Amino acid sequence: LERWLEGRTLLARPIGLGEQFVRLCRRNQLIASLSGTLAALLIMATIVGFVLAYRFEKLAVAAKEETNKTNEDCGGAVLGGLWRAGRAS
Repeated sequence: LERWLEGRTLLARPIGLGEQFVRLCRRNQLIASLSGTLAALLIMATIVGFVLAYRFEKLAVAAKEETNKTNEDCGGAVLGGLWRAGRAS
């Protein structure tokens, strides 16, 4: 206040990135809210994608184990017969 009263230039600290971001969000509320919503959706889609990939991987492993068990129980006759039938047609 004293510098201003004496007519000298004011000394101010430079604003940081956080403060710049807050000011931008206050000025452009629609753009900020849409950007936030888009970011949240992308994060959620990524998480859901990883969860689904993990579950489908587990299902694929279980199906392969079941197929191997079935082949062992039948001595490979089921798949061998299907393969020969497909080759003959």
